[in-house]
Amino acid sequence: MDDLTAGVNDPKEILNIIYNYMKSNFKYVAIEIGMDAFIPSHANEVFTNKQGDCKDLSNFLSETLNYKGIKSDIALAATFNHISDCDFPSLSSANHVICVAYINDEKILLDPTDIIHSIGTPVQSLQNRSILIINENGGNFHEVGQFSPKQNEIYYQIDLALDENNTTLNGSFTANYKGISSNYLRGNLNNIGETEFKNFSKEFYKEVLGNQSISDLKLKNDLQNLKFEGTISINGKTFIDGSNRYLFIDFLPRLIENESRQTLFEGTYLRNPFHKKVVSTIKLNDPIENFQPILYSFAGDGISLNVSISNKSSLEIQCNYDFVIEHLFVEKVNINNINEILIAFKKILNDPIVLKKKKS
Repeated sequence: MDDLTAGVNDPKEILNIIYNYMKSNFKYVAIEIGMDAFIPSHANEVFTNKQGDCKDLSNFLSETLNYKGIKSDIALAATFNHISDCDFPSLSSANHVICVAYINDEKILLDPTDIIHSIGTPVQSLQNRSILIINENGGNFHEVGQFSPKQNEIYYQIDLALDENNTTLNGSFTANYKGISSNYLRGNLNNIGETEFKNFSKEFYKEVLGNQSISDLKLKNDLQNLKFEGTISINGKTFIDGSNRYLFIDFLPRLIENESRQTLFEGTYLRNPFHKKVVSTIKLNDPIENFQPILYSFAGDGISLNVSISNKSSLEIQCNYDFVIEHLFVEKVNINNINEILIAFKKILNDPIVLKKKKS
C-alpha cells in the first residue's frame, strides 16, 4: 500500500488509488462456514489471497485507509434484494457490509464488491436505505441517498432513410449512457467477457428497438460513459395507400430497457432513476404536406413522458421523446402512474402516423 501511494499526500487521491486497486485486483468470493459468516478474515490474509466476501474486502479497505491516516469504519447494510424489506440492519438482519471513509467531515461510501461503483456516489444497491456504521461509540444509522435522473442520462440518436423501393428504413443509431444508467450492461460485460457480450448486446438492442435487424455494433467504454453505435434496418413499418403514407414508429427504444413487459408488477426493481432522451429522424423519398406537430404529454408523481412527432421539412420526419423516472421500485403508491405511462406509450407506437402526399 505504501508503494502504491508513494509521494501522494492528498487523502482523496490516496483513497482513489487504493479503492481502484482493490476493484481491479481483488475478487469477491463468499465462503461462510460457522463464525466465518460474521468474523472478517485478517487483512493480511485478504491481501495475500486477493479475495474475500463483502465483510472481508470492506474490513481490509477500512484497515488500509486507517493505516494511511484516513479515518474509516465498516457498516452493516440490507440491500434491495434482501429477503425482507429491512431498513434497520444489524448482525442478524444485514446481508451486506461496506466501508465508510471520512474526509473533511464528509462520509464517503465505498463498496469494494461493486466494481462499477464510483467514489462520491451512493451505492446502487443501497439507495434510500439506512446503513449501520460501526464505530468507537457503538454505531449509528446513516441514510444513503439516491441518484437523481439527471445523473443517469440515456441518449439515443436514430437516423433513418427510406430505401428506393419505399419499403425499408435503413440507417444508424447511437445509445449513450451516463452515470449508473449503464450498470445493467456493464454488469453483463464484466460477468461474461467481451466476446460473449458482443452477442448479448446485439440481441439486447434488437429487442429494445422492436426486434429489428441490428449489425456493425461497436462499443466505446470509459469510466463516465458507455456508448454503442450500430446500423439498423427496419421493414414493414411504412406503406402507401392512395394519397397517404402510413408510418409506424414502434421501433423507437422502449422506455425501461431491462423490462420487456407492457405493464409491471408491484415489487419490480427498476435499478436506478434516469432521464432518457430519444431523437429519431426519418428521410422520405416523396414530399409530404406540412402537418401540425403531434404532441403527447403524460405526468405523475416522480415520472413524466413527452412525445413529439413533427416534419422538419417536406422530406424529413422527426420523432422524439423525453422520459424521466425517479423511482427505484414499482410500489403501491406509483404502480398506476408507471403502468399508465407505459400503456400510453405503447399505444402511441402502435398508432400509424398518416402523412399526406404533397400535391404536385
